Amino acid sequence: MWRLGFFFHEMAFGLLSIFLPLYLVSIGGSLLDVGLMASVATLLAIPASFFWAIFAIKKGRYKRYILISFFASSALLCFFTFTRDIGLFIILYVAMAVFHVAHEPPKTCW
Repeated sequence: MWRLGFFFHEMAFGLLSIFLPLYLVSIGGSLLDVGLMASVATLLAIPASFFWAIFAIKKGRYKRYILISFFASSALLCFFTFTRDIGLFIILYVAMAVFHVAHEPPKTCW
């Protein structure tokens, strides 16, 4: 049953790579903003993955970190709809990328 949740989560997050840059441009952002958003998110998601892996292995509670990732991503997606500020939008996307990688280490350990 848990694997079904991963399927829908990854499917939705994959579509974000198409729709979020389009939304950013529609609220007045430029392609430079899209590149900045993607690069900062990737650069911060790499150490965040190590952070989540250390906590998941140390605590031994893998489902908790999977749920943190899923719920945080859902909440941040709701906040995306209320923002029209480009800087805040980039910050929300970076935060979502950091929380998105929270489910990867527990998924491989579990």
